[in-house]
Amino acid sequence: MGNSLGGNMLILEKIEYSEYDKESVKLFLKDNKIKKYLLGRNEYSKELSKLIYIDGFIDDFTEEKEFEGKKIFNLKEIEKESIVVSCSNLRPITSKINIDKSGIRNIDSFLFWKLSEIEMNSMKYMKEQVDDIDRNFEKYEKIYELLEDEESKKFFFNIINFRNSMNIKYLRNFNVFTTFSSDGD
Repeated sequence: MGNSLGGNMLILEKIEYSEYDKESVKLFLKDNKIKKYLLGRNEYSKELSKLIYIDGFIDDFTEEKEFEGKKIFNLKEIEKESIVVSCSNLRPITSKINIDKSGIRNIDSFLFWKLSEIEMNSMKYMKEQVDDIDRNFEKYEKIYELLEDEESKKFFFNIINFRNSMNIKYLRNFNVFTTFSSDGD
């Protein structure tokens, strides 16, 4: 299925995951020789660290030395042969770009959760969103049809496809701080 921007119908794009992402999840879950880190300290990384062995957390913006009994590292300290799950929920694109620049294998937390199928309380709302889209897709289509401008349709298309696939590629043109800001107030 393709992007229906410019049309009057909302279409979910076919969910496809790269071999790199599939392999990254497999390595993180099963390879005991590779060092594993979670970037970010939040509800998701906290819960994931209790379910899967990790070597530590990455946080470039703290003076703290430990989180949940594991050492906190700066990204520059991480060996290139390691693997990182980026648990940044506020700026997942920026985090992905920074880890990619470091040359360290990585995957974002949304795809990790989707591909690993690990049951997590902190991601329950994401599963509920996928289920809601599936159950009520006709309602989402009606909302899409009510949108009059292409920018709104594109925004809605990307949000729905992100929630359905958990692929952050749909968030690439979003800026949390400008998307929802008021004009001049």
